[in-house]
Amino acid sequence: AMGKKIKSEMDKQRETFVSGAAEHNDVPKKQAAAIFEQIAKFAGYGFNRAHASCYALVAYQTAWLKANYPVEFMAASMTLDYGNTDKLAVFKQELDRMGIRLLAPDINKSDVMFKVEDGAVRYALAALKGVGEGAMEGVTLEREENGPYKDLDDFVSRMDHKTMNKRQFEGLVCAGAFDRFNANRAELHVNTEMVLRFAATQAEDKESGQVSLFGEADEASKLPPLQKTEEWDHLEKLGHEFGAIGFYLSAHPLDPKAGQLSRQGVVSYTNLAEELKSRISSRVQLAGVLIKKQERMSARGNKFAFLQCSDSSGVYEVMIFSDTLAACRDLLQPGTALLITVDAEEKEDQIRLTGQMIQPLDQAMATKLKAIEIHMDAPAPAAKLKELLEEEGKGLVSISLYAYTNDNDVAEITLPAKYAVSPASIHTLQKTPGVIEVKEF
Repeated sequence: AMGKKIKSEMDKQRETFVSGAAEHNDVPKKQAAAIFEQIAKFAGYGFNRAHASCYALVAYQTAWLKANYPVEFMAASMTLDYGNTDKLAVFKQELDRMGIRLLAPDINKSDVMFKVEDGAVRYALAALKGVGEGAMEGVTLEREENGPYKDLDDFVSRMDHKTMNKRQFEGLVCAGAFDRFNANRAELHVNTEMVLRFAATQAEDKESGQVSLFGEADEASKLPPLQKTEEWDHLEKLGHEFGAIGFYLSAHPLDPKAGQLSRQGVVSYTNLAEELKSRISSRVQLAGVLIKKQERMSARGNKFAFLQCSDSSGVYEVMIFSDTLAACRDLLQPGTALLITVDAEEKEDQIRLTGQMIQPLDQAMATKLKAIEIHMDAPAPAAKLKELLEEEGKGLVSISLYAYTNDNDVAEITLPAKYAVSPASIHTLQKTPGVIEVKEF
């Protein structure tokens, strides 16, 4: 009755306890009832003192470690939960709050588990989705015994093809573990099967003792040229990275819109609690990329859903009822950027969000766009921009170009006229080779 907190059963136990105390132990009913009240309170929430003191000591030790060795503490905490993506995402938010960098996975720098590196936390290879701890132990052991991998060719010749499958290799590619060898993740991704076939063939030749006429210098022992592939655009790259890691690590899809969202009064999730203190209304707008949707059925037979979303500051959950769910069901695809109008309620030290209206973010912001900045490191985007602007015509959006040279010099050019710029045009620019980033204001 106490463990399950069943009131009806506790009431029965009260009668048994009071009557039994009087009948068998000569305890007055009033005193027995008072004793039972103490027991009943403990049933609500109870913690014995010996247990509480142990927890207090562990809490003190943990707090001391976090305060005095924050980087080591966070690396150890992430290692403890390396297989729990949701927990790792929370740790990422805490690292951001503490001002500690989380370094991307790197085939020559990362260990199997999280580690400290130059005052930052280096991401663990085994924490990537689907790669497996055993396979990554083999990769790091080979590196420790025979030195860092020199290039992709060297990695392929030294890896154990029996413990490296397609899913594992693609996971490493999408997470950026091979960026030091080839920053074009799309190219490595497309060539995965060829790379693995080549590795298997090479291993079989070694095991069979076959040696070419020209020995190791034979060109056949080198990885064939990779099939040339256009690089993923910024959003595609982040989408694949999210799939491999479980959250956005190197950047966030909403980063380019940060200026525009701030200007329109869209609240970041991290600032929500503080924002609510200064507002009369609890209705606010949040932007977020949908991570996943869970639909449920109420006791009355109505459908409702929980939406897990992510903005540049963290991950949050929104509940929507049947009417809102029916109105926006087609929008609720993972990876979609949304503008969500919510009612925020602070309850039991937590903020609960109930969605009232959901719109596609690009569509909602398109009519409010005032300016864009195009950052580029090649001349090609200028020609593409000219073509797009001729199609779109005049409008209200001002455009600035930032051209970067190899010497890290930058030339800023602001176009004299204002133009109409659609979400489709911005997406086309983001995919144009030579464009580093498009920022919206």
